[in-house]
Amino acid sequence: MAIEDLPCKVCAALELEEIPEFRSLPRVTSDCLPFRAGGRLLLCRCCGAAQSPPDTQWFQEIGEIYTNYRAYHQAGGSEQHVLDPVSGEFRQRSDVLLDRLDVAHSMPASAKVLDVGCGKAFLLYEMKKLLPGLQVTGFDISKHGLAESKPNIRPYLFLYRAQDAYPFGDKQFDLVISLGTLHNLRVFELETAVKEIERVGKNKYIMVEGYRSELELFNLECWALTAESLFHTSEWIWLYNHFGYTGDYEFIYFE
Repeated sequence: MAIEDLPCKVCAALELEEIPEFRSLPRVTSDCLPFRAGGRLLLCRCCGAAQSPPDTQWFQEIGEIYTNYRAYHQAGGSEQHVLDPVSGEFRQRSDVLLDRLDVAHSMPASAKVLDVGCGKAFLLYEMKKLLPGLQVTGFDISKHGLAESKPNIRPYLFLYRAQDAYPFGDKQFDLVISLGTLHNLRVFELETAVKEIERVGKNKYIMVEGYRSELELFNLECWALTAESLFHTSEWIWLYNHFGYTGDYEFIYFE
C-alpha cells in the first residue's frame, strides 16, 4: 500500500510522510542488540505521531528479531531488577510481582500454575522457591528463552504459541498468568488467547502494555516495536469484557 493511502495509527488521517534519512541509521532491538540499517519511519503531518509502516519488510524484521530474542543477555541471563514502588528499592521483577500477587498467602501449597509467554520462566522459578509444592507449567515461542531458563524449572516448560488452543482441560489450573505477552498478538489472535486463559484457569492475571494519552502511545510505539495490539486502557478493558474475561488485569505505561 502506498504511503498516501496509509492512515495514521493515532488519528487515522491520511497525512503520513516518510523521513528518508532514517533508512541510513543503524538500529537497536528492544533486547539491546545491534540491528542493521534500512528501516522506515513515517511521521503524521496532522498529529505528529511517528510510526513504522506495517509492510512486508516490517513483518519480516519483527519475526527475525523475536526468533532470536535474547532478554537480559547483558547480565548473563540474570533477571531484570525494577524499582519496587512499595519499598523504594531495586528488586528482581519476579519478587515484586510475587508480592503484588500475594502468592504465599493466596494460593494452596500444591496449586497448579500456568505462565502464558513465560520467557525464561523467572517468575515460575521464584514461585517454586517460595512454594516448592507448586505444580508449574509454562510455554513461550522463544527457543532461546526456554533454553536459558533455570535447569530445575526447564522440565516444566515447552515451546508453544499463546494464540493457539491450549492443550489443557477446563479450569485445570488454579492460576494462569500472562505478563507482557498478549500485546504482541493481532486482535483476532488476542481473542483466542484471552478466551483460552479464561477457559483453563480458575484465577487469572494478565498484564499488557497500554496507553492513556497521545504521548504514552508515542513512547509505546518507539519501545514496543513488535507489538501488534496497541490499545488505550479503555479499549483493553472493553476487549476483556467482550471476550468474556473475568480475571484480574494491569497495564504498563511509558510515561
